[in-house]
Amino acid sequence: SDITPFVVGVSNNSWLTPKVWGTVDDDQDLTGQVYIAVDDSFLYVAADVIDDVYYGFENGNWWEHDVLELFIGLYDQRGEKHESFESGSEPDYKLVFSENKFFAENEYEMANDGVSYYFEGFSSFYTFEAMISLDSLAGNDDDLFVALNGMRTPIEPTIHDRDNGTWEGNVALSPTNDDNAWQTPSV
Repeated sequence: SDITPFVVGVSNNSWLTPKVWGTVDDDQDLTGQVYIAVDDSFLYVAADVIDDVYYGFENGNWWEHDVLELFIGLYDQRGEKHESFESGSEPDYKLVFSENKFFAENEYEMANDGVSYYFEGFSSFYTFEAMISLDSLAGNDDDLFVALNGMRTPIEPTIHDRDNGTWEGNVALSPTNDDNAWQTPSV
């Protein structure tokens, strides 16, 4: 309850100038509040997303559906930004939260089981909560993340919007993300 969310919207945005691709008309069309916290064992991510037409998830490419994508580096980022996704002592992750499952690109995933991952969509919004094991997320390639006060962790939430059976657009927090955060954490 005391966590300040990142707001990702067309006009209401935590970093003031969002990046919009496609056709996202306003904050009623698509906007979200994204909550992030961490302890010694888990990364916690939750969101409340206003979506004028929540379409859910069907077959096809996940990025063409109503999902939230979170790019996050689990390390203290000071100095030069990573130009590519790294592993080891400074791992970068792409996390995807959809109606049927949560997954990370390192092949770690959780079903929408209502325990560690809960996602529910309604006609004009959706909400989810995830409790992601840091140990499982790190796998065999990455150091286990230990959060310390004062760390600067790179974070970029992006919300995808599907209306009337087709992808409509995306809204990202960072104005420097030209729909290329999936290629480089530098944005």
